[in-house]
Amino acid sequence: MELDNIFLLNCSDISIEADRVNIKKLPLADTELFSVTEDDIRKNIKSNSLVSWTLNSESLSKSKKYYVDYKEKTYHTHILSYLDKYLTAYVKDISSMGSIFQSNSLLFNSILYLFTDNKKGIKRIYLFKLTKNIRLKDKTIVSIQVGNYQKKLNTKLPTTSAPSLTIDKIDNGITLPTDNCISCFYIDSNSEKSKVEVYDAFTFDELFATSQTQKKYAKTTINNFQNKKWKIAQNIITVGNRTVAQNEGIEVRFLNKQDKENSESIDEAIDFKSIRKPLANYTDNVKRTIKRIDPNDLKRLIEELNNAVEDKNIKVNFNKNNIPKIDLENQRLDVTTDSIPIFSAMLENKVIEKLLSHEIFIPYYDAVKNKGLDMFGEIDWNEEK
Repeated sequence: MELDNIFLLNCSDISIEADRVNIKKLPLADTELFSVTEDDIRKNIKSNSLVSWTLNSESLSKSKKYYVDYKEKTYHTHILSYLDKYLTAYVKDISSMGSIFQSNSLLFNSILYLFTDNKKGIKRIYLFKLTKNIRLKDKTIVSIQVGNYQKKLNTKLPTTSAPSLTIDKIDNGITLPTDNCISCFYIDSNSEKSKVEVYDAFTFDELFATSQTQKKYAKTTINNFQNKKWKIAQNIITVGNRTVAQNEGIEVRFLNKQDKENSESIDEAIDFKSIRKPLANYTDNVKRTIKRIDPNDLKRLIEELNNAVEDKNIKVNFNKNNIPKIDLENQRLDVTTDSIPIFSAMLENKVIEKLLSHEIFIPYYDAVKNKGLDMFGEIDWNEEK
């Protein structure tokens, strides 16, 4: 397949414009497009271990890689349809290299390579994340003749008289990434054969200004605790090459405001990034501090959090109502909608570390106080764009 066009994309979660999806095309001649081949991209992609998005997300948790068939009609396929519709010759060109940047900040978060085979009615779109490091400004690079093309190297080579070496001066340019592909959209004229492959789940959502993958993972974490499949504070030690749990551990119970067991009451909490992200990233790994500690140490941690609220020498940004309650007799930790921010911070060890510094700041409460609620203003890709 041949490279048809290269596009820059930005999906903004905060925008004053009605259209929060900005696409521009790099104005490249056909001869220049031949410089990037699909083989350059695909050689770094491992797609043989992808699992289906529609399966339980626990199967996704280790690799965070998956595929989605077009027939499943998820938000991924809505993005596919959007790109198929709008990646056309009518997309406006980038006016200048400077229009990609504002000062040193990128105005686009990703780059898309569109490959087409018109005879077979097939398109493939490869997505890569952009960073400000792509900019080449006032750079001198060495080119080495390799076969029939020039391979650019950002390295200084020893002085040599070899005729194949040339030095190029780049005043203002960008590099085109071909490593660390985020996803590939397979588009077939027979739409039932179309699909989306995602190689980095959380980055994929970040680039398209949505949080649906993180929400799915966060809900799975909550359900695994609520169903008593996962526990914390098992006092895990290492004996030789084995890890051994010294006790059964503490169950985590999610309650609503009426103190009734109900994990659904927690669902609204994962709309907040500082709560959702630690839950989504959590795995039941024996290396986790929250799993390795003894139940009595967990109880002391809860007691110290309560004491910290009353201690004028310790700075906190929460109150006692925000602290989970522990019941060692029944080996249970109760978490409510008020205390899930602290529980979420405990999962990634933020609370345990902060106790030693006499300053305990929970990210959620800082976000509420200093920046307003940290809800993610996402794009709903399930709506018709």
